[in-house]
Amino acid sequence: MAYVEVLNGPEVGKKASITQETFFLGRDANNHLVLSDRTVSRKHAVINKVEGNFMVSDLKSLKGLLVNGSKMDEALLEDGDEIAVGAVRVRFHLREDQSVSFARKKSKTKQFIASISLLGVLLVGGGLYHYRGGIKGWLFSPTVDVSEIRRQYEQGVESFNTRQDTDAAQKAWLKVLELDPNKTTVFAKKAAKLLESVGEK
Repeated sequence: MAYVEVLNGPEVGKKASITQETFFLGRDANNHLVLSDRTVSRKHAVINKVEGNFMVSDLKSLKGLLVNGSKMDEALLEDGDEIAVGAVRVRFHLREDQSVSFARKKSKTKQFIASISLLGVLLVGGGLYHYRGGIKGWLFSPTVDVSEIRRQYEQGVESFNTRQDTDAAQKAWLKVLELDPNKTTVFAKKAAKLLESVGEK
């Protein structure tokens, strides 16, 4: 991958890979290669990638554009060409420098590790282990509607204890098992036990 290297000025030693089809050089912060030297125009020049070739063009800058010491409005770049934007000289390279490549790979590795860490948090957060009243179980699962399961379970308990309505209680608890057939929540486990208990009476 092609890249440019700053040879002098405030950003001397700076390298930037040309990963876009259109690569801008200038003093503005939104350029791909930002050069703070006052002799550089805000939008000084652009490098366009055309069918595998790289063309540098002046963007009507105040100081103009030099390629290998000659003033140019536009020029086809070759490996090692020197581009002057204002008083700043920049070297064009067709092959990516190893340090630039390593920095990009390191950045991608960090992003990958961060995404894996986030996935781990989501997986752990998706199944909080709960202990209450001697019954162990998963309090919730990311694939079930826990609030609705809990509502149905508590509705069944209320029907059974307060109104002595066994049919309504069974209906509510069966709904719990319908919502959580794998019994991943503590409410589903309790509902199953209560249904079993009521059925024996």
